[in-house]
Amino acid sequence: AIGLDIQQDLFIVPGNHDGVNDVQEKDTYIKAAKYDPFSNMAQWVVTLLAAFHRYEDFVKTLIPNYPEVHPAGIHSRIWRDKINFIHCNTALGADGTEKINQLLDINTLATTAYRTDIPNIILAHNSFFDLHEKIQFRIPIFYQQFEGRYRIIFQGGTWSLECGKYALASRCDLPGGRQPDLGPSGCAESEYYPQMVLEHSESLGVIPP
Repeated sequence: AIGLDIQQDLFIVPGNHDGVNDVQEKDTYIKAAKYDPFSNMAQWVVTLLAAFHRYEDFVKTLIPNYPEVHPAGIHSRIWRDKINFIHCNTALGADGTEKINQLLDINTLATTAYRTDIPNIILAHNSFFDLHEKIQFRIPIFYQQFEGRYRIIFQGGTWSLECGKYALASRCDLPGGRQPDLGPSGCAESEYYPQMVLEHSESLGVIPP
């Protein structure tokens, strides 16, 4: 045994096969949200989250006394007072027809409580580059407002995208083998996604800020 406590040490986020509940006009909401994710966002988020009822029942059964009413929504849980794990649902727009243009409740993400005394790590199923391009563009903009340390990780297979104003770039392999220039803070800065690092790793593990 490795001494893990399910209540404290297990963190889970929904994937593209978890939104299986029938929702009226689900396809219509997905199509509209992918056309313009910032139009009527509150309505499509609530509607599409309703497709994850079975997932939420599963999480509450797997992790007793789960602290959130809706585990499929964006929320944070703190691991042993050391790391703030922010759970993201990047599968709201998963309809089995395409991998790209995935949706994220970015307004809730922007207002989620972040800790300044411990690292903040965002967990998500999809790769950053699977997200709708308008959402991709918005993420680094609102994160620049935070003075505390943070770390964003979107996992897609063995590729992870890290975005951190204060996160040093220990390895900076970009698609095509390019090496990004490091800015004054030691962060990788690209012409497309400022202060972002694409890192190839077999396991994310716990990365200190």
